[in-house]
Amino acid sequence: MGIIILIIIFIIEAALAAYCIKTKSNHPRSRNIVRISALIALALFLALSVIEWGVRYWILGAVLLIYAVIGVIGLVRKYEEKQEYKTGRIVRKAIVTTLILSLATAPAILLPQYKLPEATGSYKVATAEYSYVDGTRIETYTDSGIGREVNVAFWFPENGERTYPLIVFSHGMFGVKMSNELLFRELASHGYVVCSIDHPFQSFYTRNGNGDITLVDAGYMNEYNELSLTQDYARMYEIIDNVMEIRTSDMDFVLDTIIHQKTKGSEGPYHLVDRERIGVSGHSMGGSAALELGRHRQDVSAVMALESPFFGDILEVASQGFVFEDETYPIPMLNVYTDSTWQYIVSGLDPVYAQNTSYLSADGSNAYNVCFRGAKHLNLTDLVLFMPFMANMLDDGAGSIDKYDCLETLNALSLEFFDCHLKGKGVFAPEAMY
Repeated sequence: MGIIILIIIFIIEAALAAYCIKTKSNHPRSRNIVRISALIALALFLALSVIEWGVRYWILGAVLLIYAVIGVIGLVRKYEEKQEYKTGRIVRKAIVTTLILSLATAPAILLPQYKLPEATGSYKVATAEYSYVDGTRIETYTDSGIGREVNVAFWFPENGERTYPLIVFSHGMFGVKMSNELLFRELASHGYVVCSIDHPFQSFYTRNGNGDITLVDAGYMNEYNELSLTQDYARMYEIIDNVMEIRTSDMDFVLDTIIHQKTKGSEGPYHLVDRERIGVSGHSMGGSAALELGRHRQDVSAVMALESPFFGDILEVASQGFVFEDETYPIPMLNVYTDSTWQYIVSGLDPVYAQNTSYLSADGSNAYNVCFRGAKHLNLTDLVLFMPFMANMLDDGAGSIDKYDCLETLNALSLEFFDCHLKGKGVFAPEAMY
């Protein structure tokens, strides 16, 4: 819709300028009527639900309101009638107005309207957000000397009358806790308590309970860039180890906090948690942290990793890559891949994903591996819906797969996997390719 509005702006401004130049008149009355009409048109679009009011239209609405007020004043005072016609002034006005309105429309283009498919479960979903402070860990991204604060969001069955499995999720390298909201709502609607974590300074941004915003750390961004470019495995391992230590500690802390609140009998989502049925999940680096938790926590029963290397399994650095843990993974895990990594995994040529290769041919029922053909790394997140422009710029872009089909299939697989291994329902037998 943002692009349509932008095209309309170009057409109207060009038509106005051409009309004024052809007739060699400023036509202030016509211009003011157009400005007022633009605001009325926006109001009609809102009233008819053609567009949904929100942050993407705030700036445009404010600019159109200002222009409409100026238009009303111009109609009343008629002060522009006295201005001498000059072609240069008309052209400049058209260019400036178009530029201002284009910038005001940018949020609607970068954040286009989208509609999350309705959750298919029988439970109505409630949400809650909390901020936890870990007094045992001093924040290393600042020199404040305070404990590390972690922000979380919950999705859970509203008015739930019993306990439900808990799933804790960790976002990708620069993600946010809302990165897979479609998945969280779907799971919660089928009787799960889902907790998604914002990892401060590793998240693009996060807001705590006081409204304070923390942006991604510049040093962390530099480490990511270095990790993508360097061939020095010792340096790669140093960066990976540092990030993983923070990620896994955050997930451990959140899990322990939830279990503690459950033990205390706290209200909200805590009293709905079944401590005996816990799963963890994550995208990219978050999935790597989830896989590590699956190894060292006895209370975690299943793991789903969305295109994640087994960074936690790295034991040491070798000349051509890494030496990985050779002990069989202890609990059921679902690894989901896309075209972004599949070719490197099956070929065994990528030392970062060497451990993943060993599980592709794993026998038994513990290791499941699926690939979404036509998908790319970010197709496994909601970013392709709420910020497609950014999704196309980051990593290797978005894939050719239908973004809704991809996410809905992912949600269905996730539900089947956790239903099988946390609820004991059915048999999980996924296809290799989707």
